[in-house]
This record gives sequence, structure tokens and C-alpha cells, in this order.
Amino acid sequence: MFKHIRSIKKIVAVSAFLFLLLSNLSAQDAAAGKAVFSANCASCHKMDKDLTGPALMQADKRWNDDKALHQWIKNWKKEVATGNAYANKIKDWAPTEMNIFEGLPDGDIDNVIAYIKSYVPPVAVPTKRK
Repeated sequence: MFKHIRSIKKIVAVSAFLFLLLSNLSAQDAAAGKAVFSANCASCHKMDKDLTGPALMQADKRWNDDKALHQWIKNWKKEVATGNAYANKIKDWAPTEMNIFEGLPDGDIDNVIAYIKSYVPPVAVPTKRK
């Protein structure tokens, strides 16, 4: 009986370790995505307001398809050519075309999408009145 309890304890411990590890990896992906976003996207996009390009907060929900969003980021013209309705709707969003990022590694694009999904706007702190 004690062997079974030890086995169960080991399974629980390993499961907890894997859960924490995977949770940590997701956080790292979003943090890495923020860095990639800052280096490649922030000159045209803000997360919470329109700039040269549209605000990206909740872009994953507007796309509703991570694969299509991934392709849009990598080469938006190829996603438009697939006939994707949303891609064709936003292709002329601004008079300036979005850059092509075919040289950006897929993992970096996945991290940017993780950052977009995890983004929470900062909460404004009220100032004291005199």
C-alpha cells in the first residue's frame, strides 16, 4: 500500500513540476514577444490605440485564426491572396503598406501572438486633487 502512495506522490510531484514549467514557458513567450514587438512592430502599431497600423490589443480575437494571423504578420500579401475575408477587409486600412517579415523566425511570430493575447492595458491611477 505504501508503494502505491509513493507512486501517487511522485506522479503528483512530476505533474506539478511540468505544469509550472509549461506555465513559465508561456510567460516567457509573451515576454519574448513583447521584445520582438518592440523591435519590429512598435513603430507602426500600439497595443491600445491606432497609429500607422491598427491597435493590436485583441487582434487574435478579430482574426479568430492564429494560423492566418501568423501568415498576415509574416507576409500579409500572401494571406490576402488566400481569399481570407478579414485580410481583404483590412489590407487597405492605411495608405502605408505593412512591412513583410518573411525573415522573422516562426517562433518569434508565435511569441508576438502570445504577447498580443496576454496584453492587458495599464490601469490609470487617479491623481489626487488639491
